[in-house]
Amino acid sequence: MAESLPDVPRRPVVVAPEIPSRDAMDAYIVARLPLAARLAHRFADDEAGWSECFQDACLGLVELVRHLMPEAMAAEPAHAEALVVLAMRHRLVNALARRAVSAPSLTDFGVRHWVGVQPMRRVLVRRLDREPAPDELAAALGLPLSLIHALLAATARPASLEDLASAGLEVAEDHTSAAEAERVHLRDAVRRLPQPERFIIQAQYGIGMSRVSVLTLAHTLAMAPRRIIALRRHGLALLRALLLEG
Repeated sequence: MAESLPDVPRRPVVVAPEIPSRDAMDAYIVARLPLAARLAHRFADDEAGWSECFQDACLGLVELVRHLMPEAMAAEPAHAEALVVLAMRHRLVNALARRAVSAPSLTDFGVRHWVGVQPMRRVLVRRLDREPAPDELAAALGLPLSLIHALLAATARPASLEDLASAGLEVAEDHTSAAEAERVHLRDAVRRLPQPERFIIQAQYGIGMSRVSVLTLAHTLAMAPRRIIALRRHGLALLRALLLEG
């Protein structure tokens, strides 16, 4: 009777992680825009401050996606700037486009810094080595040429909070009574937090947005509630250290 051959251990099969497509990334961004857009108000008393905070919220959303979808962001590093454009476009431009029939010039809205036209223009300038034509800008943004002409003709005056609210942006009420210096210090400290701790601290404590519950955050970020709580605890420890640094 022939001896049986000894079992040879099989080499484990290594399955490469599936890289989400751009469509999946875009869907992820769009699904979270209502929450991200609410990050933009509490520390913005003036129109220029609102512009800065809104763009900061968009960048924060991209940072969050980079943290939660590292494989996708590693495969598409140049897509981050496009995601900022997408965030601005979906959250504000589409709302303005719906109003374009009644306000074709859009001169009451300082939209050029809000809609991703300027970021996309810079992308095209680098790609084409020249200023893009309006039709090229329209194609890159996926917007009607008539709207691009209206946007480019609009004034550079930042939109007021009332303008943005009427255009469809969610604007949280600012009830803080802290001194301006304290608010600036806290705002800067929060901005220095890593993601996703920064996002969770802002959402849980109403820093730049209405407060969001742990369960809502868990559902939005596809994390377990205990993970949200652990990240919040870690974020608070980091924030205290940053504030003590002065």
